[in-house]
Amino acid sequence: MRTTSLTKTLSLLPILLIAGCLEKGPGDTTGPAPGPGDSTAPWEEADGGYEEEFDRSYAPDGKGGGADGEMAMGMAGGAGGGGGDFDSAEAEPAMEAGGAARDDSDGDAVDPSPMPPPDVGHQPGLEGGEINDNELWDEYLAYVRSEQGLIDADPAIHWLDVTRRYFIQVTDSTGATVPNARVRVSDQGGQRLLTDALTLSDGRLPFHPGAHGADADSAGPFEVQVELGGLTATTTVDTSALTTDAVLDGEAPREALNLDIAFVIDSTGSMSEEITRIQQTILDIADQLKGSEFEPSLRMGFVEYRDRGDEFVTHSVNLTSDIQSFENAISQLRAGGGGDFPEDMNAALERTMNRLEWREGRALRLAFVVADAPPHHYDDAEYTYDNAMLDAHAQGIKFIPVASGGSDGTAEFVFRQLAQFTQGRFVFITEGGGSSAGSGGSDYDVNEADFRVEKLDSLIVRLVSEEMAAWTGQ
Repeated sequence: MRTTSLTKTLSLLPILLIAGCLEKGPGDTTGPAPGPGDSTAPWEEADGGYEEEFDRSYAPDGKGGGADGEMAMGMAGGAGGGGGDFDSAEAEPAMEAGGAARDDSDGDAVDPSPMPPPDVGHQPGLEGGEINDNELWDEYLAYVRSEQGLIDADPAIHWLDVTRRYFIQVTDSTGATVPNARVRVSDQGGQRLLTDALTLSDGRLPFHPGAHGADADSAGPFEVQVELGGLTATTTVDTSALTTDAVLDGEAPREALNLDIAFVIDSTGSMSEEITRIQQTILDIADQLKGSEFEPSLRMGFVEYRDRGDEFVTHSVNLTSDIQSFENAISQLRAGGGGDFPEDMNAALERTMNRLEWREGRALRLAFVVADAPPHHYDDAEYTYDNAMLDAHAQGIKFIPVASGGSDGTAEFVFRQLAQFTQGRFVFITEGGGSSAGSGGSDYDVNEADFRVEKLDSLIVRLVSEEMAAWTGQ
């Protein structure tokens, strides 16, 4: 049975993301940066709208570091290729007289003082459901087969062959599962590296030979090398079984839980009907995670995106442990632009994967993609969402798409690809009032018996808590 999800509608408004002031000389009393709509705003004179570099001044140390002021690494040019290199030195904010961090990104300055939450009036909180296509594997493959015509006809869809699937389960000498272990899988004789990736929160790494360049008729053997610090393990993928065990030659260190969460948000006009409630949902999520029993070292950030020809294509707030500044920036999110249905999600995912500064040490990394439309196909695009899937696999990042109202069949297919390949979940907003129907008339190819309707903030916090429980072995 199909269920349903909400309408594309909406209005224009840019996003104000970066704390800081305009560059000043000694004694200069110039006020804060002009806002969008002000004819003196620097981005209105540039060709592409906002310059596409984020500012790091939200971070506690003013440099974009995470907890304890460490500088995180931008993982540029990952497995997908095509993404522009990110030079962390170039994004370093200059310091103004008096020590204020300056925004060089041509974005609008954000007032660092606390912002009130968005005015949601009497609107009820959002509700939604979620599907785990990796647990419902046969149903997912049947869904893929039913959409073969769409795969063949729609240039926005980039298919990675996931029909063959194996898991490599990494444990240490005590039997504890090991997240963030590095796993390299090679073809026969180790002559060709197929994937080099990090295990996820449960210590597993999914391996799809067809998606990683193995010959279509190759039955292996696929050789596996695992390492974490000085610990190692070697094994061979058992292609007759779903899971192959790899046991490290020692006990893995137990470390504090580092949690990085990014939100990738379509802020085009069609999202205006739900954008305020999505903002409030994200603020509620942040508040609940701050008080989590798992006591994570939490960093949050986001990338908003529109489409070519709009005031900007992508704009972002880097991952930061200063959750108040993150909440301030989210509170200023506004919908606008768009005009046609698909948006430049591919550019947003490139920015998310290669320019946000995900922690380079051991960390739980999640990216929620909140959108109502599929990626816009551009012939000249150098980076597309399948590149992001491969990069996320390599970097140990799970995608959890959240389909908003009005999503079509192409959007659903792409969202479910992102979730399935990275072991995330496909989340969709429902009509409200306990209804299992998707919001705004979206017709999702899911079985009503496979999900329950929940408050959206509770649903997302539950998913994050499940990841934290798996990470800590609880």
